[in-house]
Formats: sequence, structure tokens, C-alpha cells
Amino acid sequence: MTFRRIVAACLIPAWAGFASAQDRPTLMDRVAGSAEWSLEPGASDFAPADIEGVAAENAGRIREYGVRGASRFAAVRSGSGNRVDATLIEMVDSTGAFGLFALERDWTRNDFTPAAIGIESYTQNEGLVVWQSNYVALLAGNADDAEALGRLLAANILGSSRKAPVSTLLPRAGLVQDSERYLLTSDALGEATGLDPAALGFENSAEAAVAEYRSGDGARARVAIILYPTQHLASLYLDTWTAAGGADYANRRTGPLLGIVLESTDDGLAASVLDGLRYESEVTWDAPPPNALTLPELILGVFTWIAVALAFTLVAGVGYGGLRMYLKRRHPERFMGVSPEAEFIQLKIDQRVTRELPGP
Repeated sequence: MTFRRIVAACLIPAWAGFASAQDRPTLMDRVAGSAEWSLEPGASDFAPADIEGVAAENAGRIREYGVRGASRFAAVRSGSGNRVDATLIEMVDSTGAFGLFALERDWTRNDFTPAAIGIESYTQNEGLVVWQSNYVALLAGNADDAEALGRLLAANILGSSRKAPVSTLLPRAGLVQDSERYLLTSDALGEATGLDPAALGFENSAEAAVAEYRSGDGARARVAIILYPTQHLASLYLDTWTAAGGADYANRRTGPLLGIVLESTDDGLAASVLDGLRYESEVTWDAPPPNALTLPELILGVFTWIAVALAFTLVAGVGYGGLRMYLKRRHPERFMGVSPEAEFIQLKIDQRVTRELPGP
């Protein structure tokens, strides 16, 4: 026990230090405290209500994904003397950060290049975008310097990095890397897919992902999957959407998951993607614990079971004795192996004790 307390006492300060590294000012201090970088004065901080100062066009989407705030600063690398403009956007959780990370990602652009920084990253439009845990870092400047700053930030951002559950349900066979997008609102679904969000009931706590698929012979397909809260809602809105014109789209439902082929150059590829949709749910049933017994209830229970044991013993004894008497009287030679005149061996403890007198 003493050893565990010592370990806990050592880990608590370390964990507190790790948790503080998730704070934007602390991340900036880590950059300034490194031997390779220095911060220029004039860093600015943005609250969720002022997020337009960071991304005016996507401010609404950023709020939809859940934003805590953003910081903008400039860092100069001592070795090269080059300046990198950085924007740190802190989201509520990693799923919202992934949604923001993939919001403007376009793998079809000529200037798009995947990068190996943080959990996922890419360069596009002369800028580097890094996703790590609940942060998205936007870095602009010299490519090598931006990558070095991105690695430093990613190394100091802790926590799990998870995509939205609907994104993890995309079939993996043929999936084009860096093509998936996470859609959380009806407007985003309508713009990205051209589908009718109202007919699909998307406002009822549904979420969607869109991705591109390719086959070996060059065929392509674009698929959207929608995850509903329950399979009943998925079935209901599939019927509503099909009646409203959705029958023109190839689709497949499995549980609360609905897959829709938006466009395809090969029906075989589209069918294989829909066949790859899988949804397995796990249900855990936790029964409420029984109420704790009071002392009177405990004593009553003990004496109740004692009475039950005594009653069982009495019935068993009387039953066994009665059976022996019956067998002795009715069928002694068959069941007892003795003659009718035979008697039970008796202790005769009720007789008086007499002392035998010595003989003459």
C-alpha cells in the first residue's frame, strides 16, 4: 500500500503537468521555451463568439463542431530566421477537431499533399494543417519550418485522437485516403451531397460521413453514410426519403446505418461498397444493486433460516423413523432381513442402574 501511495504521489504532479500542456497559452510557452523557436510580440486570442477573426467563411461550421477558442501567433526559427504564422484552434473534443481538419481538405487539388505530422496532416494552398487530439493547427510559412513547428506542437498536445463514430464505419476496401468528411448539420449535408436533409430526417441527432472510393481498374464512387440514433429512425426516414425520390440512388441500411451512393462510374464498385457496410452494437445491462440490509433485517433473516433448517431436520427425522416402523411391521423379512419378532437395538437409557453383587 505504501508503494502505491508513493507512485500515486509521483504521478499526480506529472499528470497535472501533462494536463496543463493542453492549454493554448502553455503550448505557446512551450514553443517560446524551446531553443529553436522564439515568439514575436502581438499574439492574439479569440473566444468562440469572435472566431470570425480566425476563419470568417467557416466560423459557423467551427461553432457547430464545438470550439473552445483559438490563438494566433508568429514564431521565428533561430536556425533559418524564417517566420511561421500559426493559428491554434482548440475544439471541445477530438471528433470536432477532425471535422474541422477535414472541412476544406481536397485530395483532388494539385497542391494537396499528405504529411506525416501529428495524427493526420496535409499541405494545401501553401499551408500546413495538423490534427492532434482536440486541436487543429494552421501553419503558413516556409515548408520545412512549418513542419518543424508542427512537430513541436504535436509533441506537446496530449490526449486521444478519435474520429467521429460514423467516420469509423466507412468501409475500408477501396477507400481513398484523405477523402472522408464529417458532416454534422443539415446545411453541411445538403451542400456536400445534394441530398434533401429534411426528407432524411437529418435534424434528429443524425451525423454523416462522405468519402470517395476507387477500384483497381479506375472506377470511382462517392458514398455517404448516415448514422441515426436508432434503427427505427433509420428505417422510417429511409422509407420517407425513398418515397420523395430517393429510389434513384442505390442504398442499403444496416441497423441505424444508412449508406447512399451519390455517384458512381461502376455499379459493381458501388454494390461492393454498400455490401461492406457493417454495424455491430454492444448492449450492456447494469442491474441496480440490492438495498443494503439493516441490522434488524439481518438478524431476522438469520433466525428465519435457522427455523427452516430445524423444520427440515424434524420432518426428515420423523419421516425416516416412520418409514422404519412401517417396514418393520409390514415387510420385515423383505426389507429388514430379520424375522417379525426381531426388535430394534435399544439403548434403554431409562432403566435404573443396578450394581451386580459379587458372588459367594
